[in-house]
Amino acid sequence: MGRKSKYISNLTETEKGSLKKGYTYGKSPIYRRKCHCILLSNSGKSTQELSDFFQVSKTSILKWFRLWEQKGIKGLELQPGRGRKPKLNSEDDKQVEVVKTLGSLKIIVELRFPSENSSS
Repeated sequence: MGRKSKYISNLTETEKGSLKKGYTYGKSPIYRRKCHCILLSNSGKSTQELSDFFQVSKTSILKWFRLWEQKGIKGLELQPGRGRKPKLNSEDDKQVEVVKTLGSLKIIVELRFPSENSSS
């Protein structure tokens, strides 16, 4: 016998309105999907059905539920700091100047010694 399915239930009309607005007008596709998922769960869809529909793991669906339960609509928004951090600090003038110089040198070398693969 499997685990009992988890659902988001008892959404207020205000919460439903916020989720519908997020689903319809949200900037990020991921945010829109999360809002849609909460609404579908409230209408009775199981975590497995949602997982299949959104093509994500059940763990992701449960994480979205937890974010909703803990932080509400703000929890579904993308948090800053995602992705790879930049290697170059644009505020470090010395570092920026070195990169510009290296780029210029590369162009000079390519012009002076064209490779066999270039279409010149």
